Formats: sequence, structure tokens, C-alpha cells
Amino acid sequence: MSAPVGPTGCEVERARERNLRLGASFAHTASSLRFDGEADYDLTQQAALATLAGALGERTMLQLSLGAVLGGDLSGERRSYDVEPGVVAGLVLAHRFFGAQEHEPFVTTSIGYSMSFARSRERTGAREGAALSASDARLGALVGVTLWRTWVPYTAARFFAGPVLWEQDGLERTGSDRHHYAIGAGSTVMLNDRTSLTVDGSVLGERTLAFALSAAF
Repeated sequence: MSAPVGPTGCEVERARERNLRLGASFAHTASSLRFDGEADYDLTQQAALATLAGALGERTMLQLSLGAVLGGDLSGERRSYDVEPGVVAGLVLAHRFFGAQEHEPFVTTSIGYSMSFARSRERTGAREGAALSASDARLGALVGVTLWRTWVPYTAARFFAGPVLWEQDGLERTGSDRHHYAIGAGSTVMLNDRTSLTVDGSVLGERTLAFALSAAF
């Protein structure tokens, strides 16, 4: 399972023009988990984050993310749990290998790490919630093109691994995502010289839908 940190990677296309980008994002994530090698659970989460990205050169960008898990649902083994609000944080380093000119395809790769912490509460009326946390190391690649200096369509592949730790009925359970990949596409639109809107989704593996608004300074 990956912490839902939203889309990253396309901002490096504009990193050479501004030193910093401030942003806000919302992400919905649906994952298929397996605990202790045998118990399958479905997890959905929603998160909202603030992001700060800085250029480390003409082709490299570092992004920090910090925000909140807004809630979610965890179900399996004929039991259902509500995921309560928590915290999420992430760090991503992205690098563009080529494609600096308009109408020229580009390839951007990224490496990142994220964590999320929340609590789950069984819907049968449990008085106390149980700890639910996840950490993720992730590699990604984006292939796209900048058109008319205002539109950046792209395809994306992301691969990740990391444990999910869950306290269920007083027992510590360890799980992970059953797929360890997410494949999809996205689009960034420049609203003006400083502001961009990104929509990013994955339909194979981990399913995600994310929106990000950022401004350059």
C-alpha cells in the first residue's frame, strides 16, 4: 500500500523557470492488501496534502508533502472497519532525462518515500481504534510531451514496496499491497504563467485518482 501523496513528477518540467512551487493536492487510493500471507483486505483512503517543491538544477526537483488522511474503509474476512483521520508525509526526488523543448517528448523518473499513520475502528461498535500505519518506497517513470506551453499529457508507471502494520484484536499483523505497481495517465494544464492544475489516475494495480494545484515563485 502506498500513502496517498498525489501526483508528482511533471512539475520538473517547469522547475527551471521558478525556484519554488507551493501546492495542495487531494488523492483517493484503493488498494488490495494481504496480511500475514493469507488474509485479503480491501482498503480505500482519501488524503489532502500541502506540497513544497524546489529545483535542484534545470532537470531535478525535490518535493516534500505533509497532510492528513481524511478517512477511509478497510474490509476483509467478513469484517469492516472505518479508517479514522490521521497524518501522511512524503518525499520525492524527480529527474528529467531529456525533452527540454516544446513538442519534444520527455522522460522523467522519480524515487520517493512516504508514510501514513491512522487508526481503524470496527463498525460493530468498538470503543477504541487500532493503529494502522504504512510506509512505502516508490520508483516511478513519466513519459509525456509539452504542447503549446500550456498542456502536458503523460503516461505513468510506478512501482512500490513497503509494509502495512495493523493492530487487530490486540495482535500485530503485517501486510503489503498485493500488486506493488500502479499504471495510468495524467494531464497538467498551465492556468497562467505561475499556476498549474494536474489530474492523475491509475487503473492497473493500485487504483488512484488525484488532483493537484500548484503555484511557482
